[in-house]
Amino acid sequence: GMHDGFRQASRHMDEVAETYRAGDLDLRAFHDHLLPTLARFLQHLTGHHNIETSHYFPLFRRIEPRISE
Repeated sequence: GMHDGFRQASRHMDEVAETYRAGDLDLRAFHDHLLPTLARFLQHLTGHHNIETSHYFPLFRRIEPRISE
């Protein structure tokens, strides 16, 4: 589910950027549409990677030590 959310946010940001590039959004509207999604994306990405780094990856290394090689 988390990865689906990242993909959805990425698609949304791509669409906003493309709309801006096409000239259909001014700079203010571009910022208003892009920045909240980008901020949430980065916050969730940081949290997600912190969980992986602190919990899942150490567990995987204990289960399969060759991963650390």
